[in-house]
Amino acid sequence: MDTAEFVDQREALLESIQRDEAEMRVAVHELTDVARREFDISERIRAYPLAWLAGGFLLGLWLAQRGRRN
Repeated sequence: MDTAEFVDQREALLESIQRDEAEMRVAVHELTDVARREFDISERIRAYPLAWLAGGFLLGLWLAQRGRRN
C-alpha cells in the first residue's frame, strides 16, 4: 500500500467516524427526550388525577394499618 492510498483510506475512516459520532449524538438526544417524556410524573398525574388520588388514599390507609400493628 503506498502513501497516497493510506492517506485516502485514513481520510475516509475519519469521515466515517465523524458521521457515526454525529448520528450517535442525535440518537442519544432522542433517547434522552423519550426517557424524559416517559418518566414525567406530573404529566401522568394530570392525565389521571382521580386514579392518583385513589392510589394515594389507599397507600395512606395501608401505611396507617401497618403503624397500628407495630
